[in-house]
Order: sequence, then structure tokens, then C-alpha cells
Amino acid sequence: MAYGEGAKKRMAQNACIASWAKRGGMRQYSQKTEALAMLRRLLTEKNSNYTKVPMMGHTHLYFCHPGYGHADYNKVRTCTIEGNDAFCEKVCEIARRHLAKLESA
Repeated sequence: MAYGEGAKKRMAQNACIASWAKRGGMRQYSQKTEALAMLRRLLTEKNSNYTKVPMMGHTHLYFCHPGYGHADYNKVRTCTIEGNDAFCEKVCEIARRHLAKLESA
């Protein structure tokens, strides 16, 4: 079976991505991307019963209901805090400022 140049290039790119993912790169990237997507949703959508805010646990950054906190059975675990301390703190700070602005309005 002969492959065209485009197919060979895609296969090489996929092998490179797979190698990077095995070293832990994809996991870190996807965790931060998920956290940013959840934050973007918080900032752009209207406040409702389904709103989730960031909350730091012992090991992970969670997005959960502000009233239930860590007891929320439907919370979303996004990224590890270890190695991402500044990132997690910044996400929480941005969310706190946004929620304070909503409460004062």
C-alpha cells in the first residue's frame, strides 16, 4: 500500500504528538486548556443554578457550585496544583473579581 506525501507527513506529525503526550505534555496542556475553557464559560455565561466557580483543593483545581463547594457531587476536576500554583491562583483570582463585580451590580 503506497502512501502519498500528505499521508506520510501526517503520520510523522502524529508520531511526534504521541511521543510528546507520553512524556506528559498532552496531559498538562489539556488540563490547563480545560481550566481556561471553564473560566471562559464562567465569564461569558449568565449566572445560573448551574454556574461553576474555581476552587482549589489539596491537589487539584476544581470547578464546582459556589453554594456546595467541595461537597458538590457534580464538580469538575481540571488540573493539578503541583507545578501549576501560579496558574491556579490566577484562575481563582480572576473568577473572584468577576463574581464580586456581579454581586455589586
